[in-house]
Amino acid sequence: MQIELTKEQMIDLVKVVYLGNWMINGVRLQSERAKKFDEIEQIIYSRAAANGLGDMVELDSSCGEYYPTSGFEESEEIEGYKEDYDEETFWERLVDKMANRDFIAGFGEEAVRKMGDHERFEKLYEFINKYEDYFETRGIDGLKAVDLEDL
Repeated sequence: MQIELTKEQMIDLVKVVYLGNWMINGVRLQSERAKKFDEIEQIIYSRAAANGLGDMVELDSSCGEYYPTSGFEESEEIEGYKEDYDEETFWERLVDKMANRDFIAGFGEEAVRKMGDHERFEKLYEFINKYEDYFETRGIDGLKAVDLEDL
């Protein structure tokens, strides 16, 4: 398959591939990496390097693999995308976990299992809304580990 890209599109493709693989494999041990995404990344990086984007990717001749340059990885744009992603997923996961905890504690596991999808969603969403409103107003200052002294 052949794909024609402008230089600007290739630059954006390198960014998307880097950020996608960072999200997928950045949290995994080397032995647990999703290799198919590493392989795609290598293909895109090699094409980028061959097309004059050496400021974004470079070949490590010791292993024969391409890596993003530190200038690219540490750029304000790339760091901004990572920070935005981390910030959003942190709050989403926190709200989801706390809302689910309180929902199950409030109704009981058995009652929750017996609820239909619509009812479960409506009741859970009340907890989600409560936490979204709370954290939107208070942010991280609204959190405290209450039994920290017990550790």
